[in-house]
Amino acid sequence: MSATKGLHVLAAAAALMMLSACAGLKFQQPAKGLEFALTGRIAVRYNHEGSSGNIEWRHRANGDEMLITSPFGQGIARIERDGQVVSVTTADRHVYRAHDAETLTERVLGFRVPLAGLADWVRARPAAGPARETRGPHGRPSQIEQNGWRIEYLAYLDDSRLPARLRLIYPGLELRLAMADAAVTELKWFPAPGKLNLMLHVLGRRDDGYHLLQTVFRLIDRCDRVGIRLRSDGELRRVEPYAEVPEEHDLTLRAARLLKDYAQSRVGPGVRVPGADLALEKNLPIGGGLGGGSSDAATVLLVLNRIWELNLPRGELMRLGLRLGADVPLFVFGESALGEGVGERLTALSLPPAWYLVLVPQVTVSTKEIFSDPALTRGAKQLKIPPFLSGQGGNDLEPVVVGNYPDVGAHLAWLRQHAADARMTGSGACVFAEFAEQSRAQDLRSRMPETMQGFVTAGLQRHPLHDWTE
Repeated sequence: MSATKGLHVLAAAAALMMLSACAGLKFQQPAKGLEFALTGRIAVRYNHEGSSGNIEWRHRANGDEMLITSPFGQGIARIERDGQVVSVTTADRHVYRAHDAETLTERVLGFRVPLAGLADWVRARPAAGPARETRGPHGRPSQIEQNGWRIEYLAYLDDSRLPARLRLIYPGLELRLAMADAAVTELKWFPAPGKLNLMLHVLGRRDDGYHLLQTVFRLIDRCDRVGIRLRSDGELRRVEPYAEVPEEHDLTLRAARLLKDYAQSRVGPGVRVPGADLALEKNLPIGGGLGGGSSDAATVLLVLNRIWELNLPRGELMRLGLRLGADVPLFVFGESALGEGVGERLTALSLPPAWYLVLVPQVTVSTKEIFSDPALTRGAKQLKIPPFLSGQGGNDLEPVVVGNYPDVGAHLAWLRQHAADARMTGSGACVFAEFAEQSRAQDLRSRMPETMQGFVTAGLQRHPLHDWTE
């Protein structure tokens, strides 16, 4: 650090303690549309010189207001971000503007304030771009390294994911933040229920390679959860990403991009469609035939259609969903159904209450591989449905999957010892048996071999978000 800069820094540090005579600075914008608001203490240290004060911060997706005051409450600076423009107003009412917050705050205040990254770091997550993250024993970040900064998480608020104290280190500079109070607009979590194929017949294959099916879909209450938070800046971002679902395969993000592009094409370039933060909690096994990824995508379509106020009808959302996968329209349709065509022609079916024991072999089955297998029989006889009776039909994919994945066959054989109508769902790997009573399903689950995994779930007639569109 140069001598000139060092004098500037010392002057700024002294100002933190000596501005008691200056009029206070106040927030200029109403507290609306906030992603979070926090108050606390800030301590600044340059090598051997240090000072402290108070901080109040209101953050929106497209703007910030931060007040820094002395320990006695007198205003020192107000930092504002409006889109890409950052301004600093000092206690003597001078206003300085730039596009880079770190450069501007270092020039005016004598120390850097990493406004761009800080909005994510105070929520214990990396900002956009490359980062190194270290997690502690409770799964919460203990350190993040990004953009030349090292962020150390010293304590968390009770059992929350929000930090109570953190230290930000940059060459020659250390900032400490202690949160006295924080109110964060958290992600809202929405259900993405799974499905079972109670029967699945392969009737033939179209010229384009897609197979003609007849299947009965039963929605179940076992579900993934999709976290969604509205963004006003138009960006779509994965937060708390699920490690086993890489970004290029994340159907929630693909669904959001598809809906946003479709909506933008309808409203034109003069109107900006909002954005969203997305998170995923997986409870349905990947590659299990329970439709987890498709259901996740459908939940995103249903929720964003509402919170973005697009008001697209169900049929339009179903057509969009078909671009993402053959099962997505089912979950937008939102009812247990007879599926025909490639599974996208749906007729609601009224099914009696039932419970299911679902076994989860620890293999991932490739749907594409199964449908392209020469051993697959095509040309099954189409059944007259409705009505549909429990145990009716079968799953034409089952022999191919069992032949290629012996573990699926072993699970199915064990289950059939206790429930003769047990069968595989979709293209596997999960297998299931139906029961009229929960207690019978739970009893059989308690007798599973230790080498097997499974769960009991109830059948649903309707998707929990069915009424989110018409």
